[in-house]
Amino acid sequence: MYNDYEIVKHGDINSIYGMSVKILDKNGNHLGESCIIDYENGLNLSPNLSNFMKRSDNTFNQNNSVYQYNLSINKPYQGLGWSKKLKNECHEIIKDYGFNYIMSIIKRDNFKSKNLLMGLGYKKHLSNEDRYLLYFKL
Repeated sequence: MYNDYEIVKHGDINSIYGMSVKILDKNGNHLGESCIIDYENGLNLSPNLSNFMKRSDNTFNQNNSVYQYNLSINKPYQGLGWSKKLKNECHEIIKDYGFNYIMSIIKRDNFKSKNLLMGLGYKKHLSNEDRYLLYFKL
């Protein structure tokens, strides 16, 4: 447990649904969560990721990449920095597994997520009419 939060992991990155990563406050209240999954299982789980990867070079693969999806912070805790803490904790978990890249897909009109990810150093890899595929080198 950190000073003001705790991270709870459930599952395995290398499974069909990946690992759920939850962030709780110091009183055990559920603040939010996200999921991280290896590349191959991510392709099977997400049609959006699969479609993007059909158009991509070979930068990302099973040995070096993880897909993060469904990052959400409960309404009363939004805008307080919890999503940034959760993202950074996911980065550390992914590094511990030995992966080099994390990918996320966001809708073009999701300005909060875009600002969060770009502020953390994510780069745009591909886009289509309604989504961006962003990546971060760990």
